[in-house]
Amino acid sequence: MVHNDMVRQENQQLHQRIAELEALLAISNRTQAALWCTIEDLRTANDQLLSLSIRDPLTGLYNRRYMDDMLEREYIWSQRQQSALSVMMIDVDYFRDINTRYGHDGGDALLRALAHTLESCAFEGDIVCRYGGEEFTIIAPDTALHEALRRAEAIQACITRLTVMHNRRCLSQVTVSIGIATTPDHGADAQSLLCAADTALYQAKHNGRNRIVLAGQSALTAACVG
Repeated sequence: MVHNDMVRQENQQLHQRIAELEALLAISNRTQAALWCTIEDLRTANDQLLSLSIRDPLTGLYNRRYMDDMLEREYIWSQRQQSALSVMMIDVDYFRDINTRYGHDGGDALLRALAHTLESCAFEGDIVCRYGGEEFTIIAPDTALHEALRRAEAIQACITRLTVMHNRRCLSQVTVSIGIATTPDHGADAQSLLCAADTALYQAKHNGRNRIVLAGQSALTAACVG
């Protein structure tokens, strides 16, 4: 009898201990779930912060900071692989006039539409960036000069057909000027390659806009391109 009472008492204590452990386990599971939620929230917040640090807020394209970093990396990679690397500098023609005529909101609408068009025209592996203001950059790895020229011509054609609506008004036809530079001929390092593309862009603007200039071209030859 005493033995049975002891067994029942031990059994009750065991069940109580099991209940306590189950309660602790439930708390642990809830804590674990909460921790996982916190971790996921932190990951999401980190991804958002990363995106903000490398993306242009107006167009959603990569910003100049990211472009500088990636151009350096791609240049080093192209040197190691002995492959061509092309850079395109793209500038909206008469953008100041567009801002004056349609206001800054109209100019912003144009830049967003242009950014979308550039992304649509880009090839896999291309890095499309907003360089600043109305200037854009495309870094094109494994792309020789003749191929970069072909792509630039396709971009110009797409932009010529671009229709941008703002406040129920259709913005006037948009054109762009493009400068192209390619390794190994146009740059001893990443920044000189970018500078060569920028110089070619300046030449395109000087030659009358709405045209493409390849780095190193003479003004006479450049005027015939585009």
